[in-house]
Order: sequence, then C-alpha cells, then structure tokens
Amino acid sequence: MRLLLWASLCSSVLCLAFSGCGGGTPGKPKPIPVSGKVVWNGQPVTTGSVLFSPVDRDKGHLATGEIDSKGNYVASTFEKKDGVVPGSYKISVNVFEGEDPVAKKPGKPILPQKYYTGETSGLTATIEAKDKTKVVDLTLEGQR
Repeated sequence: MRLLLWASLCSSVLCLAFSGCGGGTPGKPKPIPVSGKVVWNGQPVTTGSVLFSPVDRDKGHLATGEIDSKGNYVASTFEKKDGVVPGSYKISVNVFEGEDPVAKKPGKPILPQKYYTGETSGLTATIEAKDKTKVVDLTLEGQR
C-alpha cells in the first residue's frame, strides 16, 4: 500500500513538472505571425516558396512559406502558419518550372539565380519579440 501511495505521489509530481505553467511548448521560442507578398518585375510570383534563414544559425530557426496563386505567403516555423521566431534573417525565394514530383527534382529555375540563396539575394528581415505581426513584402528585380 505504501509503495502504491509513493508511486502515485511521484507520478503526480512528474506530471506537474512536465506540464509547466502553459504558454507554449517548453524549449521552443514563440513565433511572430509573418506574411507578405512576393513580386518580380512588378508582377506577383504565383508559385514557389520563401525561406527565412537565421543570420545566427546557432540561435535561430528556419521558417518557410508557400507562395499562393496571388503571390502571398504566410510563414511557418514549428506548425503551419505559426510565424517566424524573433531574430535577423536572410531570405531566399525558390520558384521552379516543370518540377518532377516523381523524381523529387526541381525543374528549371524561373527567377534570377541570386534569389535562390539568402547569401546572395539581398533580402533580409528582422523580426522582433515586440511585434504582434509582421508584413515582409519581397520585391524581386532582374532577368533570369
């Protein structure tokens, strides 16, 4: 009987310890909702994805957003459309023509090559913890 009481007490304490006080998943920072529009040479980009790569790779989290048929995207980090964790980011935009889903290979790049990596795109954003939401519109220029 004493063993059962002890096991029950330990189980209760562990449940309380692991449940925390609410407010999100322990160890994961809270993303800020981020959305925007992607425009290339004045026209909406109607497919593809946006990638937010943290400048500080040791502290940051990648975020992505799928571009819809009107050029809009909503960023996701941990869950669909939850946003971007506060920090500084380099942004890339990936759009391919004629993707081969069976071979899992992208097709031919549509945008100028510089936009396919955050290191060369020139696109950046800073998301701050004080932001309630953030709009990051991306204007792309040039020929492929």
